[in-house]
Amino acid sequence: MDSSFCVVLSACSVVSAAFVATDSVCAPVTLSVTACVVASVVTCVQLCMQAYTAELYATLGLYISLIVTNCIIIARAEIFASRNSVLFSALDGFANGLGFTLVLLLIGGVREIIGQGTLFAGMEQLVGEAGSSMKITFFSADKGLLIAILPPGAFITLGMLVAVKNFMDNRLFVKVTSKKRDAETTIVNE
Repeated sequence: MDSSFCVVLSACSVVSAAFVATDSVCAPVTLSVTACVVASVVTCVQLCMQAYTAELYATLGLYISLIVTNCIIIARAEIFASRNSVLFSALDGFANGLGFTLVLLLIGGVREIIGQGTLFAGMEQLVGEAGSSMKITFFSADKGLLIAILPPGAFITLGMLVAVKNFMDNRLFVKVTSKKRDAETTIVNE
């Protein structure tokens, strides 16, 4: 449920910033107006969660502003929305929200597996009784790594995911450059 709020929040913020970035607002105050718009959207999402998903709000209410980090949205809105049309800004906002959602889900999943040995534990809080059958247990909780479920575990997990991505990028770069070098050698030899 929080992932859908992440996507909606990102898309709404960027669309709003695209409207603000038009000629209707002078350049020196664009960032301030954009920050106010983003803060308003975050507040609206918080109020909607409080009204319609009270149990989820009780769990996440304090962290809603952190789920979609306002600074990243503001920077992205300033960079992209101020230079592109509203349609492209909306698509970009939706894609960014979806990307943030996937990264948050991946980090959360890795932390839960390493820290508690489970995946989808507590899903009944989000989807009702049907969620209780979704729990997957990999190992007992007493064998989990406590730091993974503590706040520093998120940063450690993010660092490990970035390291894996960099490793994959380097392997791809080496593979592409070696193929290019082989193709150039073949052309020279002919």
